[in-house]
Amino acid sequence: MSGAIFLSLFFIKKSINGTVYWDMLEHYAVLQIPDNYIYQHEGVYQHYANHVRDYLDQVFNGHWI
Repeated sequence: MSGAIFLSLFFIKKSINGTVYWDMLEHYAVLQIPDNYIYQHEGVYQHYANHVRDYLDQVFNGHWI
């Protein structure tokens, strides 16, 4: 894939909820993604928590999958 960026994320906590995922996005993942990229994640329920979706809309201006 030309221009693709892959991040490997490892969690120490036993369970991941929407808040833990949002925290990881805000403090780790988003800082590593250049402007004008589309963010794609898996469709597990943690990724679709309301505050996670709001944050992704704000940061990626609707360019996330």
